[in-house]
Amino acid sequence: MDLLRFLLLLPVRLVRVLLHGITLILRPLLGNVSWTAPGWMPATGVAIRRRPRQSAALLAGLLVLIVGGGFGWQWYKHRPRPAEPERITFEVQAPAITDYSAPTISFHSLLVIFSHSAAPIERVGKPVTSGVVMQPAIKGEWTWTDDHTLRFQPAEDWPVGRHYEVRFDVAKAFAGHVLMAADHFNFDTRPFEAKIGRGEFYQDPQDATAKKTIVPVNFSYPVDTAQFEKRVALALADNKGKAGPALKFRSPTISTSSMHGCIPSRWSCRAMMARCC
Repeated sequence: MDLLRFLLLLPVRLVRVLLHGITLILRPLLGNVSWTAPGWMPATGVAIRRRPRQSAALLAGLLVLIVGGGFGWQWYKHRPRPAEPERITFEVQAPAITDYSAPTISFHSLLVIFSHSAAPIERVGKPVTSGVVMQPAIKGEWTWTDDHTLRFQPAEDWPVGRHYEVRFDVAKAFAGHVLMAADHFNFDTRPFEAKIGRGEFYQDPQDATAKKTIVPVNFSYPVDTAQFEKRVALALADNKGKAGPALKFRSPTISTSSMHGCIPSRWSCRAMMARCC
């Protein structure tokens, strides 16, 4: 019994020895420090002396509770979990540039292609009237072409170089079981671009004053050739690339041609400057 009482009081005695050692270390720096033990400490010592067995059982219970709680927490963090359903992703195909040289002019659609079936079955092939919002708004119609593809067909041509944001109301736009990885996306229509191609210079071997240069200018959208003709200027540049005064020349001849390549349709103007003076 005395051994059990000694073991139970050992932690209290160790705490007292530790506090006494700290006091001896800090006394040269801080001076004498007075500390009074809280009331529960003497009461605990008295209870241990009177009921060592009950105190030992209580301490063992606390240790079991602490150890069991630690193991329980580790099990909870690493417990097997059901696999989370795969979230559906999508790919956006921005509309291409309208080909105004085609026999029939049609405006290209915006396509949203989903990785898995996303459309409510009863809405496939029908217009979508809610759940999808595009900003800024443009006249047109959303349609589920199949359960993987959502299409927006504009009623008019897309503006040049415009930024759009599309947001989905997942509960209204998709089937009830669908989990989406994202509920919005952004896209941009093609900006207007003008690029100068490789020019050609020609001088008549019979007449040294007869000089011509042909400079192709490629546009990403159709242009008003008459307005472009009025705004053509020609100047010589020095070795630093600085342009000098505009040269005098006869009115340029403008010819347009449609070019088909990696871009569905492009327009080019070939300006022929005759008799540069």
